[in-house]
Amino acid sequence: RFNKTLDDMIQDIQDLLEEIEEVKEDIEYEKEKMESNKLLYETGRMSKIEYDTLQDKITLLENDLKELELDLNMKYAELLIYSDLKKVVKD
Repeated sequence: RFNKTLDDMIQDIQDLLEEIEEVKEDIEYEKEKMESNKLLYETGRMSKIEYDTLQDKITLLENDLKELELDLNMKYAELLIYSDLKKVVKD
């Protein structure tokens, strides 16, 4: 598991950070859309099922974000373990 180089580990973390930012942007965009969707729903031009489905999309994105943040924490932990091993193991 620790066969990865330090550069690979750092790249994985950077990739995850980029993905997290993308999901955050998607969530913001969907929340902004929900404002207009709410008006459509309240004026009867959108069904409750459609409105709820769009709300569920935000919930799914928020769940994706939590999962990515957990992955990021694991990557940081792996990096810390790897760096501690490098201090202990002498070539």
